[in-house]
Amino acid sequence: MFTRTGIRGETKVVFTFTKARPYAFFYGEAHLVLWQFDRDGRRDLYVLHEGDDGGATVLEYPGETFTERVLAEVGDVFFVSVHEEDEVAEAALGALFEHRGRRYGAYYDRKAETNPMIWFFRLEGEPGEVAVEPLNGQEHREISEVFVKRYGHLLDIRQEGSEMGEEGE
Repeated sequence: MFTRTGIRGETKVVFTFTKARPYAFFYGEAHLVLWQFDRDGRRDLYVLHEGDDGGATVLEYPGETFTERVLAEVGDVFFVSVHEEDEVAEAALGALFEHRGRRYGAYYDRKAETNPMIWFFRLEGEPGEVAVEPLNGQEHREISEVFVKRYGHLLDIRQEGSEMGEEGE
């Protein structure tokens, strides 16, 4: 743990988890971060907020009920393997959203440092029995447009053909 001085002279406490990985994602309109700890696979969930000075990110514990509900819904499908041609990419959930009564997941390449590939899948079934289904051409185009319209301004993404990803398998 170390501290830094804020722009108004106040001291801020900054924490770093050395054996945990953060995975930010959208759950509908809520911006969340899932912390997965290496040691025992523990998962903690927090709501992300921008701090007052614009430079800090504030984590807020959303409560046990909300955490359990979200983890029950996304826990089994938060990480997926995406098979494309001769390669397999390890992907993480970037957004879970509904469109026309169906649930969709936008996944990003976990290993990409910048400009990750994004894949879209339809999520079918009840928590604990969710199937991750690839999209056909028309459905893929529609969902990628919905995703860009809903989250594009927050993520600085643009829809440009293959940069939005192709059909996932």
